[in-house]
Amino acid sequence: MDAPKLTGFTELEALGEGAFGKVVLARHDVTGQFVAIKYLTRMDGLADFRREAETLRHVDNPHIARLYEFVEDGTNAAIIMELVRGISLQRLLAEQGTLAPEAALAVLKGSLLGLAGAHAAGVVHRDYKPGNVLVGADGQSKLVDFGIAVLTGQGGDLIGTPAYMAPEQWRGDRATPSTDVYAATCVFFRCVTGRHPYTEDLREAHQRAPIPVADVPEPVRGLVVRGMAKEALLRPADAAKFAAELEKAAKAGYGRDWEAKGWRALGAGAAALVPSLLTLGVAGSALAPAIGGVTAGAGVAGGSVGGIGGVGGGVGGLTIGAKIAIGVGALVTAAVATVVVVLSTGGEDKEAQLSTTQTSTPLALNVSLQERSEQFTDPKFAFRGQYPVVTGIADPAVAKKINDALAAPLEGRKQEVRDVLNGLGPDFLSGYPETPTTITKTEVVQGGPKLITVRYEHSAEGQILGHASWRSADMVTVDLTTGRQLNAQDILKPSTMTADGLRALITKVRAADSNQFCGEDLIRYPLTPDIFARYGHREAVKMAASPGGLTFVVFTPAIGTYAEACGEKTIVLPYEKIKEFLRPEFLALI
Repeated sequence: MDAPKLTGFTELEALGEGAFGKVVLARHDVTGQFVAIKYLTRMDGLADFRREAETLRHVDNPHIARLYEFVEDGTNAAIIMELVRGISLQRLLAEQGTLAPEAALAVLKGSLLGLAGAHAAGVVHRDYKPGNVLVGADGQSKLVDFGIAVLTGQGGDLIGTPAYMAPEQWRGDRATPSTDVYAATCVFFRCVTGRHPYTEDLREAHQRAPIPVADVPEPVRGLVVRGMAKEALLRPADAAKFAAELEKAAKAGYGRDWEAKGWRALGAGAAALVPSLLTLGVAGSALAPAIGGVTAGAGVAGGSVGGIGGVGGGVGGLTIGAKIAIGVGALVTAAVATVVVVLSTGGEDKEAQLSTTQTSTPLALNVSLQERSEQFTDPKFAFRGQYPVVTGIADPAVAKKINDALAAPLEGRKQEVRDVLNGLGPDFLSGYPETPTTITKTEVVQGGPKLITVRYEHSAEGQILGHASWRSADMVTVDLTTGRQLNAQDILKPSTMTADGLRALITKVRAADSNQFCGEDLIRYPLTPDIFARYGHREAVKMAASPGGLTFVVFTPAIGTYAEACGEKTIVLPYEKIKEFLRPEFLALI
C-alpha cells in the first residue's frame, strides 16, 4: 500500500525502500528540523513496526539513533526518527575491504556502548550487523534498526542475519545480551580480516566449528575468542562488560591514543566516500535511513508508542503537533576536527530553519564545536576537548554571554585539574612523569529556537587523574534571547525549592532510574537547594532542557547513596510528567 504523507512535514526525497516500508527525508514545517520518516507500506508488518517503536521507547543512549515519534491511525503507521548523517559500516567495508585494528576497535566500542544502553533497558537487538551501524565523518558510530529486537528473555524465533547469528539463535533459544556480543564480535572479525568468520554450513559452523583466529591481529585475539565463545555463559554477560575488556586490550595493544587514531581513520574513510558529509547539503547519499538491508536511524525513547500520550498526532487526516522534539544531532555534520551544526534562515540551502518570537527578524544561529588541544605548565597537564561556539546572534553582547556560559564548564574543568595538582605539590608530581590529561567530549543536545543545551562528558588519562572519580558530565542550558544560563531557580517553582517539593521531585527522578539509585532509598532528607550547588568538583544535581524532557544529572553520593556506589546517573523526565514542579516561564521556552 502507499502510505499517505504526514501532515506538518515537507518530504524532500526518498532515502530507501524495503519489503515492508520506505524512508523519506523530510523537513518539519514549523521548526525546519530535518527528520527521516519511516512509513509502513504493508500492514502485515505492523506488529514488527510497533515492536521497533516500543523497543526504542525503553532505550536512551547517544550511540543509538533517536526515535522521535511513532504514529498510527489504524490503517497507516510511521516512525519519525533522527536523520543520521553518515554511511553504513557495510558500505565502508565494501569499499575498503578491511579496517585498521584501531578503527575496527573504535567501531566495536561505539556499537557496544549503544548495545549496553539497550541491554541496560532490558532490550536485545538480535540483528547486529554492518548494515545497522552508521559511521560519520568524525569517526563516531551509531546503532540503528531495532526492528526485530526483543526484551531480554523474550523470543525464541530463528531470526537474525546468518553470518552473525549466535549458536543459541540457531538452536531457537531465547536471545540474551551475550547474543548481541557474539554478533558484534563476528562483525569485528570481518572488519579486521575482510571476511566472515564462517562461510559454509553456517548453522553447523556457528555452533561447533573452531573460532578462526589465525588471521586476527594478535593483540585482539583474546577479544575474539571471548566474544565468539560457543557457550553464552563463556562470553561477557553483556555489552558493557565486553566494552570494558575491549578498552583494556586496545590500550595494551595499540596505546592510549588508539581510539583517536581509530576515529581519524574512520572519519577519513567516511568523508572520502561521501564528500557531502563535510557540508550541510542533504544529498541522499550522505544520509542514512533504514529498512531491512537499507540503513536508517531509529532510536531512543521520548516519543509515544501506538499513539498513546504522544507529542503529536497520527497519519493521514491527523496532524503531528508542533512540539516535535528538536534533536540537534539530526543536523550534525562532523568533520574530523570540527562538528558543525547550522540552524539558519533564508536562502536556498536545505538547512534547518528556526526563528524566535521575541525578535522581529529571524535568528540565524550557527553552532560549531571547535577542537582544542592545550598544554599547561606549573602545574603540568594537558587538555583536549571541544568548545561550542555560537555565531549569527545580532547582539554582540548577547553572543558573548552565550559563548561565555557554554565555555564555563570547560574552563571550570581545567581549573579543577589545576587546583588538584597544585594541592598534590611538585614533590608528589615528580614521581609521575606522564602528563595528566583531561578530556571533554561535547554534544549539542538542543539548539533553538529559544534555548541551546550542551552536554559535556569529562574524562581523564594518566595515573594521577585516570580514575573513575574524574569521569563526570556537565549540562548547560542558555536562553538564546538574553544569553543567560538557566539555573535551578529559573527552572523550578519556588514551591519546588522547599524540602517537601525537592523530596517529591527527587522521588520522581529516582523512580525513573531503572535500578532506583541502586535499590534501597538512602537519600539524606530533608534536601535543600544546596543540591544544585557545588559538591567537590561537581554539582549534586544538574538540570538542563532536552528534546525528550528535563534532563537530570545526579551525583548520587552527594545525596546519600555513597554506600551503594551508584555514582552519577543521567535521567530524562518528560515535561508533561513533572510540569507541576516547573515554572511556567521555563515551560514557555520549551
